[in-house]
Amino acid sequence: MFFVQVGAMDGISFDPLHEHIIRHNWRGLLVEPLSDLFAELKQTYDGMDRLLFENVAVADDRGQRDMYRICKEAIHLGKVPYWAKGVSTFTEPRNMLGPNSFHKEELELMRPYIITETVRCETLAALFSKHQIRSIDIFVTDVEGYDYEVLRQLDFTTYRPSLIRIEWANLSESHKRMTLDLLGRHGYRTRVLKLDLVAWKRHDQPAPNWKQAILTKLQGQKERLN
Repeated sequence: MFFVQVGAMDGISFDPLHEHIIRHNWRGLLVEPLSDLFAELKQTYDGMDRLLFENVAVADDRGQRDMYRICKEAIHLGKVPYWAKGVSTFTEPRNMLGPNSFHKEELELMRPYIITETVRCETLAALFSKHQIRSIDIFVTDVEGYDYEVLRQLDFTTYRPSLIRIEWANLSESHKRMTLDLLGRHGYRTRVLKLDLVAWKRHDQPAPNWKQAILTKLQGQKERLN
């Protein structure tokens, strides 16, 4: 089992893979651009030598870019909700930091603590080449409205993950349409599960939710959606 997780954060908070990585000693690549969260991520999986780590953001070009985030001191002092720890993005208008937020009152509370941080960037292809990744079983992104931009870099002629999970709620309507078109063209069925989109190969049977999808993959079972 080999997974790729882009936007891995601290490896625990809001993480759909953590318990399986620990329990089953999966192999995988975890990508997190923010330096403080990357340090926590490394600590979370300390001693697990089957894991690869990259302190970069996935972008179209190698280099540096400014990323929006909530000031970490405000989170630690409880001035903003804890979930703000997971809000960082290149695309400020399309996530909880922007005017399309679905937490309007909390947005006003957080607005004074929005900052930018310069992060290193790399392409998905360059990361896969660097680590000699030949196959991927599970591909996960959680990058606050930038998920289509990451997904479209995946070379589906080389890599055909059995399961794909991307954050759906913060995508623009145009990126939602392009995501469905991209996955459909490459032979995936899809289902929106609350805030996320799960995709699986057409010849595989889907599972009722994301956790069950992973368990189905692990157990080699085939289950139908009701």
